[in-house]
Amino acid sequence: MSAAASEAIAAALREARELHRRGDSDAAIEACARVLEQDDTRAEAWQLKASVELQAGRLQAARESVARAIALAGEQPQLMLLEAHVLQDSREHAAAADRLRRLAANHPQWAPGHVSLGEVLVDMGRPAEALEAFRAAAAIEPGNAATWNNIGIALQEILGISESEEKKVVDTLVDTLERSRKL
Repeated sequence: MSAAASEAIAAALREARELHRRGDSDAAIEACARVLEQDDTRAEAWQLKASVELQAGRLQAARESVARAIALAGEQPQLMLLEAHVLQDSREHAAAADRLRRLAANHPQWAPGHVSLGEVLVDMGRPAEALEAFRAAAAIEPGNAATWNNIGIALQEILGISESEEKKVVDTLVDTLERSRKL
């Protein structure tokens, strides 16, 4: 591939990212398609296309695009996570959980995999398992407030507490986190 062709592809990818950032899904998908017409071996273009398609609710297209990205780049954590999000949005929670368990096993120090696994498990009505996933994420990234919030949600489900009581639990968790930082 010539230098000019490589630069044209790089420019089209930048354009697609910018269109995606601005929320113009249709144009971003079209820009990705132009890149892929020139070089369909660009995993990053398939990944971006899948992300935009997922956000636009085009779940079957997103599934196909992320599968192409994984076929080209392998089971990288970000791609496995993207695939799990497509499965989750498709209401295929068991498949999403399986994918995320594999992600957590293969990349045990990558907190986003544990967090997403916990979120899927909460959706599946399995808060005790979700709590374990969130605890693993908190051990990796103890300063991530969203993870602590997820712990509170899992505890709310486990204990059957009301939404008003949930705030007390979350406040307690946040206070505990802040205190632990001072130690």
